[in-house]
Amino acid sequence: MIITARSIWNNFCSAHQISNNRVSLFATDGDRNVMTKEIGSKIKRSILVRHEEMEKLMLRETDILIRDWQSKTHEYDGLIYKIHRYDADNQIVPLYIGKAEAIGRGSEN
Repeated sequence: MIITARSIWNNFCSAHQISNNRVSLFATDGDRNVMTKEIGSKIKRSILVRHEEMEKLMLRETDILIRDWQSKTHEYDGLIYKIHRYDADNQIVPLYIGKAEAIGRGSEN
């Protein structure tokens, strides 16, 4: 069997149940248009509204990082996040993958 980047990616997505554990990044209306809100007191500007489930997920996961850092177990280095879409074959196509460092990472000796 030939190991390809696609097979590695598909195995990762399967092992971590990406399709089952996904949440929408942005809130949408009934027509699937991304919702916006205005911010700024002097100069108003529109920003995209994050989906409520994304907000909950981020809080839940950062709480894990905070507890790990406070207990000094250092099990986690940070948080990996990604944005993806599905192609015509219903395969996950990554659009962006990033990593946020754990709290206090730069200040510890």
